[in-house]
Amino acid sequence: MLRMRRLLAFCGRVHNYILVLSLFSLALFFTQLWWDVQPEFADFVASSSNLLAELGLGYSLVMFILSLILSIVDRIIPWSEVFKTLLRSLFFGVTLILVIIFTDVTQSGLVLSL
Repeated sequence: MLRMRRLLAFCGRVHNYILVLSLFSLALFFTQLWWDVQPEFADFVASSSNLLAELGLGYSLVMFILSLILSIVDRIIPWSEVFKTLLRSLFFGVTLILVIIFTDVTQSGLVLSL
């Protein structure tokens, strides 16, 4: 079980690195607010932000499954890793929603229907 706990800790570090990459990509994405960028750059940054957010969400699912297996086998739930993973996955979800909304508003405009 020690190996599985070490694997979970290592997965947490990798998840943090994906989070840092996602923050960098999100910062590049929101540079569109201050500077005029080419449409190709905007598409590339939007797709990379979406990819990193979806990768982070998928990786958090793997970490939740690993935590579940560890809690079944070891009978001790790693609460700190579960909460950290939950917070990171919430950030990835918010990032994905922000990028989708911002891209939709800038590409097709804001439409109000009654």
